[in-house]
Amino acid sequence: MAKPFRWYLPRGALAAALVTAGALACTDRGNPAGPGAEDGPPGASPSNTIPLAQLDCSASVTDHTVTCKPAGPPPTGVHADIIYGSQNVYVVSTTSSVNYDAGTHKFTFNLKIRNLLGQAIGTTNGIAADPAGVKVFFYQPPTATSGSGVITIDNADGVGAFTAAGQSYYQYVGLLDSFVESPNKLWQFDVPNTVGTFDFKLLLSSPVQFPTGWIDVSETTYSLSRTHTKTLFGVVRDQFGQTIPGAVITWGSSNSSLATIAADGTVTGLLPGTVGLTASSVNDLPGLPGAMQFGGSTFTITGTSLVWTAGAMTTDWNAPGNWDKGVSPVPLDSATVPVLASTTYPVLTGDQGIGRIEVADGANVNIGANTLTVSGDAVAGPGPTDGIVSTGIGRILLTGDATPPGSVQGLLPRMRVSASYTMTSNVNTTAPLRVESGRIRNQSFRLRVLNP
Repeated sequence: MAKPFRWYLPRGALAAALVTAGALACTDRGNPAGPGAEDGPPGASPSNTIPLAQLDCSASVTDHTVTCKPAGPPPTGVHADIIYGSQNVYVVSTTSSVNYDAGTHKFTFNLKIRNLLGQAIGTTNGIAADPAGVKVFFYQPPTATSGSGVITIDNADGVGAFTAAGQSYYQYVGLLDSFVESPNKLWQFDVPNTVGTFDFKLLLSSPVQFPTGWIDVSETTYSLSRTHTKTLFGVVRDQFGQTIPGAVITWGSSNSSLATIAADGTVTGLLPGTVGLTASSVNDLPGLPGAMQFGGSTFTITGTSLVWTAGAMTTDWNAPGNWDKGVSPVPLDSATVPVLASTTYPVLTGDQGIGRIEVADGANVNIGANTLTVSGDAVAGPGPTDGIVSTGIGRILLTGDATPPGSVQGLLPRMRVSASYTMTSNVNTTAPLRVESGRIRNQSFRLRVLNP
């Protein structure tokens, strides 16, 4: 009876079950030397084939030893979460405190495992331990090889169907990340004193987060200014963490209005916000053709710095061609208006938000009868023909949403201040000036409120 697979993949991703296996090895030495990649069948390679294999383990009652060595592959059609091993390649197991009590007939030893996979074992989400745990099960139960007698497993944690029905196992509950070692676990057999040596065969079964492999993306999180680019790279790995040769990655964006990603992995920020970038690949794995691998990254798109060029030859603030990067400003951007020979300067046609605004001496921005909300600095020329000007009821809101809040100077229209601002030069503003839930720090400069 097949055991169901478990997996955890990004929302919306397609997943397929994986059947594959390797060897679990054990030794009674603290620093074992085990089989390498060459121990698989002819033509096997860690980059493309994981051989199905178990370990022939031998125990000596008289010598108090437990040793294991690679064996031939078991029958095909093995089903489990993933079954694997290969001493010093995918897992290291060590035994210690081997003992035999002739009076009670108890043969005991401690066994612990170290995970050498590129992903955590004993978990389905990479965060919490799965109650199923990592199971080291008997592909073949203990059988006497010298002397005679029936050997039984005394303290197994359970019996399951892995490669066949009725297989005893020892369970190691806990998330074991890459290169992490489990605690020791006591194994105990009832061995008649008429037995000199006995053999058994083991395999290891574990739930994993990525039973069909995954994709390592060069940046898992990244902050990118809009209009800027960043190229992502990915490494496609099988369930054992090995690179899949020739794998092709398909990239995608969860919100193409915030950021796009090209076929080569180049991300372009468009608008501020948080966007998920996805990587997917389809590859044949042993036992499962067309398996899918996934990876991803979370990008925070931030504002950018724009400079007014009047390239569109209009005064329209929102015309992309009037700004150096070919986009119109959004509230998290900063905008600089320099002195231009053409004297074509921006005019707002509606309410506008901006992170920081700087208007050079000799240049101006006309907000008309609209509201300009500024979350950072508001730096303008001293006037009277330059600075930030309005017609009638136009006003500027200084919200101080940025960190640090900001500074203020120059000729400004009606102001409403809801954060702490520092004057870095004289400020001339049109009445009424309203300061609420904030303040304006005056460092020896003049604050003049002019009649409208």
